[in-house]
Amino acid sequence: AKKDKWPDIPELRLRVDAKTKRVTVENVVIKEFSSYEEMMTTHDEAELIRKTRKTGLNEASSRSHLVFAIMIENTEKATGKVVRGKCSLVDLAGSERADKTNVDGLSKQERDDMLEEGIAINESLRMLKNIFRVLGSSSALKKGEKAEVVQFRGNMLTELMQDSLGGSAKTLMFVNVGPASSNISETMDSLQYGDYVKNITNEKAAADEDNSEVMRKMQFKLHAYEEKYGAI
Repeated sequence: AKKDKWPDIPELRLRVDAKTKRVTVENVVIKEFSSYEEMMTTHDEAELIRKTRKTGLNEASSRSHLVFAIMIENTEKATGKVVRGKCSLVDLAGSERADKTNVDGLSKQERDDMLEEGIAINESLRMLKNIFRVLGSSSALKKGEKAEVVQFRGNMLTELMQDSLGGSAKTLMFVNVGPASSNISETMDSLQYGDYVKNITNEKAAADEDNSEVMRKMQFKLHAYEEKYGAI
């Protein structure tokens, strides 16, 4: 969103932790939840302020991407080890083509705003689609073949999602398409997104054990050997 159009919205800056590769957003509202109901209340509040617009394909087409990030933290009572996880629920904006957005009855300013929205949405979706393609093709590389570099930088959507794609992340995508033959172009484009995502094979999460956990496992093994072979 541009500051001149929504001056009350603080500028959002993305930062990537060099060690964990986790993406954080400055000036964003973070809420703590103790129940599923509390979490969904916040989600519903976000949906209410989401930008939508009537188009030729949809009565309330989403004209903004929605990223609902759930940060989960768990502490093991026995060892004190803290395990953190992140689940990003992403609803992408509508990708209607310009000739199907239906600008009849709109003022010149409204038409210009709608066109600007469409350009920004399609550019972010184009970059995201290319990332899906690169990650999917990398999974099929043969030994010795060089993988194409994944370009997350250049768009806020792809930068925000970089810790949710590839690496140890698990990616699921649901594709909604319509049966109308007049929308075959949009249908095929959406299905191609899904095909790219289907081919992504993520790395198995690396073991992230602190010293206390390693020591606990070594003591367990030593105790098992003592029971089997006697005390050393």
